[in-house]
Amino acid sequence: MLNSLYSTRTMKIKVSNLLQNIISLVVITGLGYYLYSHWDVFRASENISWSHILVISICVLLSWVINSLKTTLLLRMERIPITFLETLLIQSASNLGNYLPMRAGSMLRFYYFKKIHGLEYSRLGGLTALRLLILVAATGMMGCIGLAGLWSNNLPGTIFLWVLFFSMFCTPIITWFLPINKINLPDTRFGGQINKFLSGFITIKAQPRMAAVIFSLTLCQFALLSLRLLVSFDAIQVLLSPWVLMILAPSVILISFVSITPGNLGLREWIIGFLSLAAGYSFESAIFAGTLDHAVMLGASFTFGPISTWLVWLRLRRDTKKAGSIIAE
Repeated sequence: MLNSLYSTRTMKIKVSNLLQNIISLVVITGLGYYLYSHWDVFRASENISWSHILVISICVLLSWVINSLKTTLLLRMERIPITFLETLLIQSASNLGNYLPMRAGSMLRFYYFKKIHGLEYSRLGGLTALRLLILVAATGMMGCIGLAGLWSNNLPGTIFLWVLFFSMFCTPIITWFLPINKINLPDTRFGGQINKFLSGFITIKAQPRMAAVIFSLTLCQFALLSLRLLVSFDAIQVLLSPWVLMILAPSVILISFVSITPGNLGLREWIIGFLSLAAGYSFESAIFAGTLDHAVMLGASFTFGPISTWLVWLRLRRDTKKAGSIIAE
């Protein structure tokens, strides 16, 4: 019976991985073909300079800093003794790892916090879900503001986007007011895991100031990505409306939580293209602008990622040796 369940589960995982690999191949190949077939259009409109690349690179690094700061604050809220530099190294190493199959960067992050700080996977998963909840609320809010701005300027905006962003804003707000802090599941294996998963949410509900800080840092990330996209579109001589940036930037950051293609290669560019098209901008320009931004981010990941991964590996190796010596004694 157990062998049958194990075989079924293994088969489902293999099928899931196969489907993900096929989708990744289609998405990335499709983007490559699109860029190749429209290359003449891009060459005719591009005006990329080193100043464009420099500004995008600085914004990418600042985004990593803010993301690491959010992680540090949430972990310290859970009484995990961690330094900002440590989370920044993990952030950089994870960014590189996420371009590998099976989202290796996220696996490295979870393994590191478990190995070095004894943080349960369910507890870290709860903190990740908490960040996602705040991100969804912020994305919904900014998306509604952006759509309202487009409407006030007689620019197009679809009903679908209105429903999508309004739902994204309302759902986390409703969840926030649920009496989750009153839930006390039995201390069984399953109940204990759920309690650990909800611990971050329960803690931050008791500290609304921390929630406001994380929300504010998320808005700072939106601002940085907006600047990156503004510069990327400027490099192909397209001036974006600030209202469109309020839609694009939050959506692109939110899509980073979806693991379909390695490092969201291709997927991110298609999302930018379709959202820009829905807002009345050229699909081609949006695809090329998204590709330029992602190319710079990819360069930053492969520049700083290897040294960060090496330092993280050294920390894990040192901790393993230390644990081994204690056991030997």
